[in-house]
Amino acid sequence: MLRKDFFSNETTHAYCLGIACDNLFGINWLEWEPKTVYQGIAELGYQPVSETNAQKLHAYRTGVATVLPWTDWLSFESTINGLNGVIVNFTKSTPCKISHLMAGMDILRLLQQQKFGDEVKKYIASCGKNAELNFLPDPLTFCMQYLCRPMYKCNDCGNTDVDDLSDGRCDFCVGRYEQGVLIDAPQKGLENRGTNITKFMEYDYFELANKFDAYKQLSEDKILLGISPLEIQIAKLLQYNYYRKEMRFQMNEQLQEIKHAGFKNV
Repeated sequence: MLRKDFFSNETTHAYCLGIACDNLFGINWLEWEPKTVYQGIAELGYQPVSETNAQKLHAYRTGVATVLPWTDWLSFESTINGLNGVIVNFTKSTPCKISHLMAGMDILRLLQQQKFGDEVKKYIASCGKNAELNFLPDPLTFCMQYLCRPMYKCNDCGNTDVDDLSDGRCDFCVGRYEQGVLIDAPQKGLENRGTNITKFMEYDYFELANKFDAYKQLSEDKILLGISPLEIQIAKLLQYNYYRKEMRFQMNEQLQEIKHAGFKNV
């Protein structure tokens, strides 16, 4: 049997709470009313589920039973916050911390293998902007196209814009906009124009990414950073990464505890 306070202790990892319930009740618990789950846990001799852990269990259920966290930004936000033990207010948005995004994404990947929709990718990028980041570390790097946007410059007309071109032609040269309204195709007679473009990124984040990757391999006591903009960014990213590592260590330790308690489906 697990510790009596396994479901009441707020340091219990969200994934481990869910795995424990899978073993105690079978997969049917995912369809039970929350109060039925909590009652079942109490009847097995465990201390009552804390409010924080109730949030974690709800988020776990959402991530296993639906694809909403991969398609809907608000469901994604609530699920990530819940997995990190944040008390969710469903009447308003509570933007996710970057550290919580990193740790929460690790958990979601364990629950399901799904592709994230553009709506969720843009949400993650907006969290990066709110945190004043120029780079999103693993496992959020796949959203960089929305944080640091691809751009193009037309070498014929001088137009500079976001590179969302499906045909590789300058919007202005082919008259894709008429009185401010987007036209799906180049205007007649202009189909062959607008190919003389140069593509580039909104800004260069590669030095930051490379230095962060180097620093995160070092132990915390060997890192000394100054107050330059680049070093401040690295310091932020390292703090987020420490939280992610801590959560992963916590999860692995508790999964071992579940195995030693005699549960097999771990």
